[in-house]
Amino acid sequence: MVFGRYTAGELPMPLQYHRQVSRYLELVSSGGHEQFLTNGGCSPAVHRMLDTALEAIGAISYQLLFRDIAMYLNVSDEILTAVSARDGVNHPANGSVERWLGRKNSAFFELNKTQPLMLMLHVWLKQQPCIQPVDDLQWKFKMADIIEDNPHRDARLGEAGQQKRDFIRALIENAPMKKTCHEYACAIANEHCIALPCQPRKTWQDVIDGVECRFGYYVTEDNHFVAACSSTAMALYRLKKKLLGKGLILGKKLGTLTIEYEDV
Repeated sequence: MVFGRYTAGELPMPLQYHRQVSRYLELVSSGGHEQFLTNGGCSPAVHRMLDTALEAIGAISYQLLFRDIAMYLNVSDEILTAVSARDGVNHPANGSVERWLGRKNSAFFELNKTQPLMLMLHVWLKQQPCIQPVDDLQWKFKMADIIEDNPHRDARLGEAGQQKRDFIRALIENAPMKKTCHEYACAIANEHCIALPCQPRKTWQDVIDGVECRFGYYVTEDNHFVAACSSTAMALYRLKKKLLGKGLILGKKLGTLTIEYEDV
């Protein structure tokens, strides 16, 4: 945990299993087993943990499939080196993704259709005594307490040259916007019966009067517009000059909306 400076081994075993299985599922779903293997999945310690976790949650078919892959990797150093170099994609120097592993990927995806791995994991987690439900409005306070309870936190932060971070404040500061910048721009444009394109032609970031803003440049049949979005407000302008990148001159401000954030 970044805030509490817990090590993975200090977490309850069900959480360690959750971490390993969910990472396995995420990486295989993204780029097949080669991508998992090249992102730390070649480690014997990871193999042992994943094998134990899959067995614990009752995912025996997945466990047997991964055991085949682990045995295949141990056939030769050449196989392990090539898999590590490819990172899940065909490589000019290290060859194409192994067909054998490709077939194992297909078997994994078919298995996940009939026995969803994430569902199996969540069903198992709910049965563990150390996993307790927390009210939606209270979880962040519980998490903050756990962070503060680590007796090694201050020493580990010092060793890493890091300072304490307020978990709840960080949540609030990084809360997602209720709408995207594009949706806010369209809302202002709609008030003037203007239909903006489905996406801006160009986006960029800049600092205006000390405030970091994101900009979107829109082109319609008759006009050019710029949307300027800070952390607190969105403004939409009609451009006087249509020379993007050669000195924009903002024209009439069509409107401003306050940025709203999701509750955390």
